[in-house]
Amino acid sequence: MSTLAPQTEIKALQVLAQCLPYFDELANLAMTSEDAFSARQAENLIRCIIEYGEGNYSGRVVSAPASTDSLYVLVLWPEVQELMEYEWFRPECYLHQAFDDQEYHDSAYFVPLDRMMDINEPG
Repeated sequence: MSTLAPQTEIKALQVLAQCLPYFDELANLAMTSEDAFSARQAENLIRCIIEYGEGNYSGRVVSAPASTDSLYVLVLWPEVQELMEYEWFRPECYLHQAFDDQEYHDSAYFVPLDRMMDINEPG
């Protein structure tokens, strides 16, 4: 719990929860990969704050954003279509966007390497 009065904390969590639907609307914007990554970090941090405040803390780090040093794999279409069925896909994967002279890949996503390793582990 925080140092806020319980009623104030509940209201603060409600206000944060009201912000979450706006993150869904960001998907329709043509954001750069960096902006999309920052928006996803912000959304995930808000979700962690709400979980922690409601007593549903899942053990994720709340005080620090995800490391930008995480390793990602570019997964092309149609292989990425299978991954889209996983619950973690939307909050953890990023649409590939080509800049300047980079090669464009239609419907390709950056997927966390650890998720790809989990999927490919036998058993």
